[in-house]
Amino acid sequence: MCTFETNASGAMLFEAFVAHNRGMEEVVHDLERIDPDGALSCRMYDATSATKVVRELGRDTSFDALADAIVAGYQGSIGETKRRELTAVETAQAQHRGRALAASNWLSGPSASSSLELKNRIASQLGAIEAAVALNGDKTVEAMRLSGDFIANSPAIDELESELRGRTLDLASISHAVTKTFGHIDNFFLGAGELSNLVRLIAGVN
Repeated sequence: MCTFETNASGAMLFEAFVAHNRGMEEVVHDLERIDPDGALSCRMYDATSATKVVRELGRDTSFDALADAIVAGYQGSIGETKRRELTAVETAQAQHRGRALAASNWLSGPSASSSLELKNRIASQLGAIEAAVALNGDKTVEAMRLSGDFIANSPAIDELESELRGRTLDLASISHAVTKTFGHIDNFFLGAGELSNLVRLIAGVN
């Protein structure tokens, strides 16, 4: 599995995940522990829709052996590689950023507030996507959150939420906000197919 993110400056972070001895089948059970309130949606995977290294090999293998195999694969593809251990500074920075992320309450913070009572969910190319909306007294959008199985750059999601804020939940207003946000090459939204599906997702909250 892989995903990528770009920030406002255009820098990209590309991440690839290899299921070693635990795979996507276990994710839904993990979410029962780390997300008991169900803020995140999750597709149900099984052996027919996901796999892991030990299943493909038919035997157990250590993390170090798997890492060595990945390094050998890159060496065979691109030639010489240089392997090194993380420095003490890098390790300390990783621990600091991990603690900061945990302290930020990112999963159940204001964006996942219980005030986002209007919801809609659609099947996507990668699983499912959910929209949650809170309305002002005049029926305009106060706040919105998108979650689920899609890939998009964070600045685009922030821009879309800003564009929708203060608008009514009609197709014309939502279509304008979505088109304005994703109508230029700096922003992307993958997993929903046509952008019209994203428009219908948001317009269909109830």
